[in-house]
Order: sequence, then C-alpha cells, then structure tokens
Amino acid sequence: MDAARLDFPDESFDVVVSVMCFSEERAPRGATMRGPLIALSEVLRMLRPGGAFVFVDRFADAADYGKLGELAAVLAVTSGLRRESLVTTLGVPWPLNTRRALGPVELISGRKDNDARGASA
Repeated sequence: MDAARLDFPDESFDVVVSVMCFSEERAPRGATMRGPLIALSEVLRMLRPGGAFVFVDRFADAADYGKLGELAAVLAVTSGLRRESLVTTLGVPWPLNTRRALGPVELISGRKDNDARGASA
C-alpha cells in the first residue's frame, strides 16, 4: 500500500508500531507536506483515540522531516509524547552513532489524544 494513502478506515487500530518506514515515503506531486510527515499523519489517522504508538525513524533529520515545528504539528494530536535518541538510549558505538548512520534516528512514543477525533491530517 502507499503509505500516503493507507486503505484502512479512520481509528482502526489500538496500537501502531513503525520502524524506519516513514522516511522512505516520498510526497506525491503537488503535496504541501513532506512524504514522511504525510505517512506519519496517515498512521495517526488510523490510530484510535487513546491508542498507543511507537515509532523509530530519522526524526532528527531535517531533510526528511523539515523544521521541528513541522513534525510537532503532526504530533499535536498526541499526548504523553516521549522522544529520545536511539543512539543514546541503546548506547550505540562509533561508527554507527554518527550523523550519517544512526545519529538522527529517534524513538517516539505516546498515545493519540482522546479528543483527537478527526483532528489528524
């Protein structure tokens, strides 16, 4: 399936886990949002209010996710947000901890707000 247009109804899942998928998505021609942000919005659309998520991706890479505010806007429908560097959390050694390797990879987890019905992009 195209991650920018997943064929699942709104609020279909209680839990969503994604590892290194969003950054692979390219925006369709004419889109106003970066591909990874479109895919992230789509996954949050499918998550039920109160549902939990865990995402691992290159969230600290501006080339994929733009300025911090762009990612924050997509995550605005969430609560209990936890964002941490995978390199720091796992104690990943050099050379895997470099910017070119796993440096920008972060783990983001939380829940979709209970009052987020219809609020995600």
